[in-house]
Amino acid sequence: MKIVELLNRAYGDRLPLLPDDRDYAAALEETAQQYIAGQVYEELKAQGRLKDVPAFFLASLIELRNAQSVLNLVLKAEGDRVVAALDDRGIPAMVLKGARLSERLYGNAGVRSTSDIDLLVKPEDLLAAGEIVRALGYESLPPDRKSPYHTEFTMPMPAGGLDFHVELHWHLVKPDFFRLDCLPLWERATRVAPYGRVYELSAADLFYTLCLHGAKHGMSSLKHVLDIVAALRRYPDEIEFEPLLARAQAEDTYGMVVMCLSVVYRLFPLLHRRKFFGSCRNWFPWNQRLAWKRVEGYAPFRGGFAYYVQRTIFELAKYDRNRYRARYLRELAFQK
Repeated sequence: MKIVELLNRAYGDRLPLLPDDRDYAAALEETAQQYIAGQVYEELKAQGRLKDVPAFFLASLIELRNAQSVLNLVLKAEGDRVVAALDDRGIPAMVLKGARLSERLYGNAGVRSTSDIDLLVKPEDLLAAGEIVRALGYESLPPDRKSPYHTEFTMPMPAGGLDFHVELHWHLVKPDFFRLDCLPLWERATRVAPYGRVYELSAADLFYTLCLHGAKHGMSSLKHVLDIVAALRRYPDEIEFEPLLARAQAEDTYGMVVMCLSVVYRLFPLLHRRKFFGSCRNWFPWNQRLAWKRVEGYAPFRGGFAYYVQRTIFELAKYDRNRYRARYLRELAFQK
């Protein structure tokens, strides 16, 4: 991908960042497709390279970033309304992603594009939390069998054309594939002012869950990759790989964490200078352009052999036990 090439050259202080305007146009198209304009802008800004891109590229990047920012701010206001309602009713809620994640990674709610409001609630509070969300005007969506650890609600935005989505999680991964314990996440969380019962993850837990989230989606979008890059820059002292991997081994998420970080470090190898990752796996095939086809809804059996090989290897490698891999293959074979 041209945008990956551009960022790599920015990290390595190599000029020009891309050979010609056609390459910049291709990088801009990839940026628009993946809704990462704000993240790309911040990465170039952090490297002091905004002055080294063509004027048309920078102008278009800013335009895309601003459009995403407006939507983010609308979603932030709605997210604040939802968490305030839960807080007023005494329901603890953990803010997982959304505009708050953008604030934590980039210092601005409008940088990282988002499309929904993700909250973690305790299992015993799920029904009450759902009732509160419905009282705000939301409707429940049918359960998603691929994500049996959250329930989703939707409501049309006042301007029309788009919907608000609220996801209430009681877990972060499929419990029958991993042994992740969510209780320590609550114990280490910090309160979000001005609320009394609204929390956010510790920096180490945030990084852990970003790895799990990216691997869950097969590292299909550069948004997930750049989340990791930004977290490594924002929390260099709080992120420690040795305890992270020990924790992942204990919770059967080692494959998830290592596969996520392996993709990130293989795409941006200069990250090793920032924080060396010695467990990087280099044996599996990886092409980020192929990974993106998962988001595009790639049509089966239309010249897609390489895509399915890459995706299947990644999925099998992210599970720590053979029984999980066998369960994944069974579900894949009999899915409707």
